[in-house]
Amino acid sequence: MRLKYRFQVAGLHPFISGGILLTRSTTDSTVSYGCTGAQGSCLPADYPYQRPLDGTNTSTSTQRGVAAGAGLEFKTRLVTITPEFRYTRLLQGNAQDDRFTGMVGFTFGKRK
Repeated sequence: MRLKYRFQVAGLHPFISGGILLTRSTTDSTVSYGCTGAQGSCLPADYPYQRPLDGTNTSTSTQRGVAAGAGLEFKTRLVTITPEFRYTRLLQGNAQDDRFTGMVGFTFGKRK
C-alpha cells in the first residue's frame, strides 16, 4: 500500500510517496546425499528413516518494510513519463536491508 502526493512548483510536477511494503520470495534448492563407504555401510538395513538420494527443498518467506520515494511527472499529449527514486527498508527479525531503486513509469493515453 502506498500513498502519493502530487504538487506543482514553477511549472514542474514533483511528487512524494510513502507506504508499507510486503514482499514474498521463494527459493528452491536441490539436495543430494551419497555414501562414500561400501554398499549398505552408511545406514543399517533396519534404520527407521531412509534419506532420499536426491530431492528439492522449497522455502518461502514474506518480508515487511517501509518505502519512501520522490520523482517528477512529465506530461505530453499521449504519454506521461514518471521517473522515481525509492528508498526501501525491509525489516525481518533483527536483520535490516536498505535498498535504493530508480525506476521510470509510462502511462499511455490522455490523463484527466
